[in-house]
Amino acid sequence: MITRKTLLRLTAVCALVLTPVAVPPMTAAAAPVPYGDCRTWKDGNTFGAACTGGGRAAYMAVAVCRNGESVGGRVMDGESGLWSYAYCTTVNSSLSRGYVRWFL
Repeated sequence: MITRKTLLRLTAVCALVLTPVAVPPMTAAAAPVPYGDCRTWKDGNTFGAACTGGGRAAYMAVAVCRNGESVGGRVMDGESGLWSYAYCTTVNSSLSRGYVRWFL
């Protein structure tokens, strides 16, 4: 069950991700940790993820673009199974790779 505090925090975060989000580059120390099971999808410009089993964690798709920038999709509840999509077209680029970023 999501608490009111968590719901308000997720609502605020979701409002912020309506515009492109700069995501710091991933380093070995910041490698994504799998908190749930995710399905992923990609094409030449977009990376998407839908996850379940994440408990109280939240997740978002992150696209690493060919121009070196990273963008994040909407933050989703870790149990939702809803798709989060990150679009490299928002930074005038195409997709290099993608990953799922989890938040506790």
